[in-house]
Amino acid sequence: MSYMLGGNSPFLIAKTDGSIFRYSTAHSEEEMIELYEEENLIWQLFIVDESFKDLQKMSSLRKTLGWSMHELNERRKQDNRLVNNGSYKKLLSIQQVLQENNIQTEIRVSKAYEALLKIDKSA
Repeated sequence: MSYMLGGNSPFLIAKTDGSIFRYSTAHSEEEMIELYEEENLIWQLFIVDESFKDLQKMSSLRKTLGWSMHELNERRKQDNRLVNNGSYKKLLSIQQVLQENNIQTEIRVSKAYEALLKIDKSA
């Protein structure tokens, strides 16, 4: 990962740019990492099948994700396959619900965060 815990202190230091993220002592290490991922939109969930061409899957997407008909139509027209972004744990739970509805998805590191990692490695 591209962050480290500062001892048992309630903060994270991002290896990419040295930013310090402070959290309450009420949070466990795992919760701190999840909060960091959510705040920095580290992960993205994408649809990887042809769900926009299947009416039943489109209906499942709309119901499962709470999308309006307008939003679903716009995403379909633009072939926007990004479902959500944030923490891995959150996206994993969304992914499981979508898989139950036969919608194939993939969780990826966001392009912006990936670019930061490449800059960090070249330094």
